[in-house]
Amino acid sequence: MDSEYNEVCSEFEKNSGLVNCQLDFKGPDNAVSRFIDLGVHYNGTIDYKDVYNNIWDKTNTSQIDMHRAYAMFHNNPLYDGFVGEVTDFRNCKDIDIEFARKNKGYYRVWNFDFSQISKAKMVIFDAMKCYQEHNFYPSIELTWLSDLGVRFDFIEGCWGTTIDFRFPQDMIDGKDNKIRYFAKWSGQQTSFNCRQRFYMKGSKDYFEHMRAMVEDCEIKCFEDGEGVLEYQKKHCFHLAHITGFITMYQRLSVFEQLFKMDSSKIIRVCVDGIHFQPHELN
Repeated sequence: MDSEYNEVCSEFEKNSGLVNCQLDFKGPDNAVSRFIDLGVHYNGTIDYKDVYNNIWDKTNTSQIDMHRAYAMFHNNPLYDGFVGEVTDFRNCKDIDIEFARKNKGYYRVWNFDFSQISKAKMVIFDAMKCYQEHNFYPSIELTWLSDLGVRFDFIEGCWGTTIDFRFPQDMIDGKDNKIRYFAKWSGQQTSFNCRQRFYMKGSKDYFEHMRAMVEDCEIKCFEDGEGVLEYQKKHCFHLAHITGFITMYQRLSVFEQLFKMDSSKIIRVCVDGIHFQPHELN
């Protein structure tokens, strides 16, 4: 059914050009879609101190939090756009970091070497546990690591054109069941639901007739003149590569803030918020 949310999102995708960057999880893009999905990292909660043994004195705790983190990627000093249309996907063991710097996308890497990182920063890296062997990361995150002095080798990757956009005000202000449009939209891009389901009223004979007319259609349940029909979608379009860059920019903002703090005073990192014992910091 039509809804204000769907209309606003559709207009946003059209005006930003993102509609031309969609991948199809059900089509020939399936392999690259799965690759990108492994490079989308939602940021979790990390406890620096043993809060479960009452070490966390909540009477002496401060908190800082990013304002509408998913919508503020362009405020990150590291912001350099998004990968748009994916044009290449292949093994690339012979490339270097400069290739990834010039070709935005996602890359699988290994042989991490943090030996050149300062002890203060290593405390942060060890606590956050974000960088693992054979894992998949956005190119901008890898160039950030490289500029800090981290070394690694490439295995494979996908890359393409660059796109730049901002969430319009109606995507930032609009809400659907208390969830802001830009946040809901970002999450939807990584929901690969390849089956269509809908509820409707009608007789059981009517539902049986529809099942016979639609390929791979099932009646999930039928009670009191109402049924649930489910069938395979022909397409499953998504923009997971955009969401992966959004969460990456959020993650790098948190890292840059942590680097400015006394790690012994940090209590918990909760997605884009930091709980800490008060101390002087920028």
